[in-house]
Amino acid sequence: MKIVITRGGEPFGIAFWQAIVCAAFLYAYIVFKHRKLSINKSHVKLILLLGIFGSALPNVLFYWSAERLNAGLLAISVSFIPLLTYAFAFLLQIETFSLKRITGVLLGAVALNILIIPENSMPQKTDIVWLLVACIAAVSYAVENLLIDIKMPNDVGPVRIACGMNLMGALLVLPFYIASKQTMPLQFPPTALELSIVGLGLINAIAYSTFIYLIKRTGSVFASQTGYVVTIGGMFWGIMLFNETYSLWVWTSIFILILGVILVSPRDSR
Repeated sequence: MKIVITRGGEPFGIAFWQAIVCAAFLYAYIVFKHRKLSINKSHVKLILLLGIFGSALPNVLFYWSAERLNAGLLAISVSFIPLLTYAFAFLLQIETFSLKRITGVLLGAVALNILIIPENSMPQKTDIVWLLVACIAAVSYAVENLLIDIKMPNDVGPVRIACGMNLMGALLVLPFYIASKQTMPLQFPPTALELSIVGLGLINAIAYSTFIYLIKRTGSVFASQTGYVVTIGGMFWGIMLFNETYSLWVWTSIFILILGVILVSPRDSR
């Protein structure tokens, strides 16, 4: 994401092309294995909702944030997904009350405040606004997790759902892409921009399919804990690829976040 943004990509354009490339990879796999997509009318409502909350909305918000935040801070926002998923699941009475897990959610709030309040926590104070924008994307992903957990039908697999939701996400973003008049001409032979978009599409094709499978297998709260792996990985790659450095406040926030996610553990051994 960071490479695409720094090479001239625009949020609506990236969100559109990434979703199209992702859907294309998945559709090719489906045709190779099953010959046809096999999605019927009963799946359309779920795919529309997932296209909004799992593709179009969070992708655009993340790309807006990626223009202003470093890769590590962007990855930190992903850690809030498991905490928000449990909080929403508890409010919807999908999950039962647990003092340990509620404590985990509160630790997530503490970690966010540690990033925002101290004077030297971020390179620029304007970054706080964009961190909160990225956190809104995390809220969207938490809603997506619950939709998959509650509404996922048994007659369609995760690859087909992932293909449908990304295609829907591309269709939802397209009018905004056209209206915004964002210029993102694609070149051949491909440059780092085009290769990164293809990489994003391939990564999402694999990640979304396996993630939807994991939600169906283990439930939304457990599956969403991949968020803290994303955070650690994002900070590692930020250091390795972009020479990013983080303040003591950021590292303290990370430690508290991970502790919070550990407390929001699955309620059974699935």
